[in-house]
Amino acid sequence: MDCLVVRLSADQLALHWLTYSGFQRWARGRGCDEFWPLLSNQLVTDYAGMLTALGWPLTSETDTTRLTEAAYGLKREGLLSDLTHGSGDFLQEEVVWTKGRKFESDRGYLSCKATSDGVGLLLHAIGQGNVWCGAIGEAIISAAVDATKSLPQGSSAMFVEDFPTATEPAVCYSFKSRPTVAKSISPTHSSLSTLHRYGTYMAIPMR
Repeated sequence: MDCLVVRLSADQLALHWLTYSGFQRWARGRGCDEFWPLLSNQLVTDYAGMLTALGWPLTSETDTTRLTEAAYGLKREGLLSDLTHGSGDFLQEEVVWTKGRKFESDRGYLSCKATSDGVGLLLHAIGQGNVWCGAIGEAIISAAVDATKSLPQGSSAMFVEDFPTATEPAVCYSFKSRPTVAKSISPTHSSLSTLHRYGTYMAIPMR
């Protein structure tokens, strides 16, 4: 697992935490027998909300590219699956996992599924790497996630099923962040040296 962490960029680590801490909040109180069905749910988040939660600027297309590049990097490592991105119209009309749901046409979205490896990395990050990933909803995991204040914090995950069908009235959903976002660390701190205290990636250098 440590080798995986070293391969990931600071942006990828930050996005992983944001995605999986939100997934963990949604999974709270659910038993181990529900774990595999949980992974079949398609997550949907909007660009603006994610960038705000990450503490990244949204001033140009380049900033959106930073987000999608981090996401596809996580997919290459098996930490996300069924990943797609684009406008609300594109997700509503063209993407098999989101087709038929109503999204705002003037918003950009990122949509994916969580993976067991992605959950495993979250558990590793909070010092619970020996716990089976199906226990993600247990109280001890929730307490550890909530106690991590230095990383970007998002609200509970949202899924395709949370959005109305195309025939229902549109609802404006946004990935709302908590007040705390990841703090910048001096670029002189390399990813490797910052991650050495692992068990955990609690201090992530942000570029």
